[in-house]
Amino acid sequence: MTRIRSALSALSLPGRRTLAVLVALVGLTLPVVPVAHAGSGSARAVEARATAAPVLTGVIVVTGSSKEPYAAAHKTATATCPAGKRIVGGGARTTTRYGGSTQGAVALSVVQPYSVYDQARRTYNDGYFTRADERILGRADGPGDPTNGPYPVEWILTARAICADYISGLQVVSSVGNDYGDRDNHFRATKRVDCGAGRSVLGTGGYVFGADSGFAGVSRLRSANDGKSVRILGGGIANSSRGLEAVVYAICARTPVGYQVVHGPLVEGDARRQSASASCGTDRPRVLTGAGLTVLEQEEFPHIWADAMFPSGRVTVGAGTTSNPQSWILAATAICVARSATNP
Repeated sequence: MTRIRSALSALSLPGRRTLAVLVALVGLTLPVVPVAHAGSGSARAVEARATAAPVLTGVIVVTGSSKEPYAAAHKTATATCPAGKRIVGGGARTTTRYGGSTQGAVALSVVQPYSVYDQARRTYNDGYFTRADERILGRADGPGDPTNGPYPVEWILTARAICADYISGLQVVSSVGNDYGDRDNHFRATKRVDCGAGRSVLGTGGYVFGADSGFAGVSRLRSANDGKSVRILGGGIANSSRGLEAVVYAICARTPVGYQVVHGPLVEGDARRQSASASCGTDRPRVLTGAGLTVLEQEEFPHIWADAMFPSGRVTVGAGTTSNPQSWILAATAICVARSATNP
């Protein structure tokens, strides 16, 4: 587990980076961000309205499914927010045609929130775009024979968008990073994006892509513990020295009432595919907005990639590989805010 423990530094978890400590930290619930209170008087009341933490209202969930044939090797799906609603979170998952697991042979390649202003209509077009690709068996995890064939089972891709009324400071921000390290055309890439002072991450997104006809997958996409940034890490094969690039997205807003980043329990094993979950809990009424996942593996170049990062009551994540891996760890992250009277 030496490589796994060394990989913990990328998680920005405080304290000693041992597996035992990580188990405790991943289950840690961060304290609720306090709401500012102003004193009496009309002037102070105006100041209080301007500085108090905002409340997220009007939350709805929208789902979209892939339209390509079940046997297609590449699929896309988009979940679109209705008019007047803004994107605050989202995710995606792959399943077989009848709802089973794709067993690590399909990977999410793009999970991307978008927000486009329509000047003619003076409104925003928001939603969550996703893409998934079959891993070419025998080649996705090493320079093997690409003729081993595609995934033989019919499957679908489902996108989910969490939409809400506008909240103060809402913005989708992104950042692009270059690859680092290579071995036999294997690369990895990572990048972080920050929300800035006074704002926190409501939702996440990103992708890692290879040059030319290369391919890659996401093995880490999560908010920092303090909710101020999002980091992505992925790996894969590129067919030239141009390597990989990582693109990471954060849906940012002024820190809302009841904001909390919650890590679910670690799942550890040596199976080709594992799943994990995280929830907002039942001690306080919460609304789930964001999802994230973390894969920790012993390989230097990530090859266990996400196939599910899906917010649905709780965050459910899945990841896998087509090879026989050594012991590896999977964990889910949920971003939660206080439930308002207008949130279901």
